[in-house]
Amino acid sequence: MYRCGFKTRRLYVYNLRCVTSTGEGDDLYRDVLRIITPSTTRFAPDDWRRVINRQDAKSWLEDRLAESPVYVVKQIATSAAVGFIFLHPIPLPLELTEWRLGYILGESYWSQGLGTELMEGIIGWARQNKGVAKISCGVARENAASVKMLERNNFHLASNHSGTVFYEYPIEQAELQME
Repeated sequence: MYRCGFKTRRLYVYNLRCVTSTGEGDDLYRDVLRIITPSTTRFAPDDWRRVINRQDAKSWLEDRLAESPVYVVKQIATSAAVGFIFLHPIPLPLELTEWRLGYILGESYWSQGLGTELMEGIIGWARQNKGVAKISCGVARENAASVKMLERNNFHLASNHSGTVFYEYPIEQAELQME
């Protein structure tokens, strides 16, 4: 399977399921409350928007963990959680995998290049994981910042359905090129 996380210049990303204890406890729910706001979930599904107290944060996190692996994104300098990524592996032919990616960054971390840096880290991490053929991501067409960030990281438009645009990034690995 995949390593438990990765680092970039300013970020550390780790899978919640890879640690027996994050040492965070209630801090993780406070992070959810701080990051999951009306602004950050403006383009997200409705069930992502109802986080107003600790119990909501706990339920939100449990729901996300039931859907796919959840990764916490932290700033290295401050150890502050700045966002989450959601990575759902989809089996493809020839024992390859597609990573379906979702992400959310706290509003106070927007416009600092962290989204671009995070995506660069995800791409690099995918290249290090044998058999990952591509990363795909769906975003609301109106979410101009996410669209721009994906395009800046060389994702290409794969399809467009009902107000959602789907982007893909093919992963070129030595073992994939030999086949």
